[in-house]
Amino acid sequence: MSTPQDDPINEATPPTPSMADRREMLIDSWFDGTLADDQFAELETSLLESGEARQEFWDRATVHGLLREAAKLRFSPADFWVTPAEPTSPPSVGERARLAFWADAWQQLPLTVRRIVLVAGWLAAVLIASRGIASSYREGSVKPANVVIHEEGFETPPPPAQDFQPEHFDLWGGDETEVVGVTDGVVPRGGARMLKFVSGHPRDKFYEGVVAEIWRFVDLAELRASAGGRLDRVELSAFFNAAQNGDVVKPFGGVSLIATDTHPRDFRRDWRAQFAAAAKQPASMAASEIRQDLDSDRRTWQRLSATVDVPEGARYLVLHCFTERWRNDGERLVWESMGQYVDDIRLEVVPAAIPRPTR
Repeated sequence: MSTPQDDPINEATPPTPSMADRREMLIDSWFDGTLADDQFAELETSLLESGEARQEFWDRATVHGLLREAAKLRFSPADFWVTPAEPTSPPSVGERARLAFWADAWQQLPLTVRRIVLVAGWLAAVLIASRGIASSYREGSVKPANVVIHEEGFETPPPPAQDFQPEHFDLWGGDETEVVGVTDGVVPRGGARMLKFVSGHPRDKFYEGVVAEIWRFVDLAELRASAGGRLDRVELSAFFNAAQNGDVVKPFGGVSLIATDTHPRDFRRDWRAQFAAAAKQPASMAASEIRQDLDSDRRTWQRLSATVDVPEGARYLVLHCFTERWRNDGERLVWESMGQYVDDIRLEVVPAAIPRPTR
């Protein structure tokens, strides 16, 4: 009885175009992790019966692996760090058996054939990746993905301090707030928790505030060191919701992002007005703020974001999320709870596009 490797009929019979397309789809689905059980049996039979199928499998294995590396180089330049991948579960017994089968099949191929496959795959990967990068250059630039520096969904402690401005870096603090689950018919945007604004002043203080707010201070020196000394642009975003919305008085949400050389301990209570007036060394300061009225749909969250180009002389970032009450005639009122919430705050580095090379 002949083995699939010794069978001259299967080796000599070229597949029809439709068979080749089918086999290519099965192989790609296997690498993408989308191959169904019946399709796996079909692919396995094809690989057992055809040496050409086995060669194509290892050819495409090389291409898939090299393309992943090319994608890393294209979208994660060395100037920026990469968030480690989540740990994956160990392979099942069936998966280990399949991997062992393919490893044994690869080892049974002649050394010359394996070298040809690897070289051909490498050339194909380089060609495809270079075409993609060249296409991006023709469009003007290669745009790397944003790099997330900080995410806050209020799922884990500590909650924001409630004693006005935080006294330490990388901690949220501000007015009186509460971490809650589903409340007032508002469902947390992500996870099981969100932050509710309770009052317009810190806990155990009883003055009338016009803004309910939280903020966080970030040391830019650490970020620059992590980013290889380069830090061009950052973006702060947050999602807001409100359980009430009147015809005359409406709740507003807002975010502010400030890059400055002024240490947070030197801030006074009117620091927002100082920055708005550019009174604090504008050459080393950049600020952006956006506010928006919150709609009456409790089922939807509204994303607000602010972006700044970080001056070289800036040493600190101020992240600020707040809610207010405004009348339709434009008058801001003393803060009062209308069921305002914030969730999924994110600070990101927005990399500058890699410029098109000059000729």
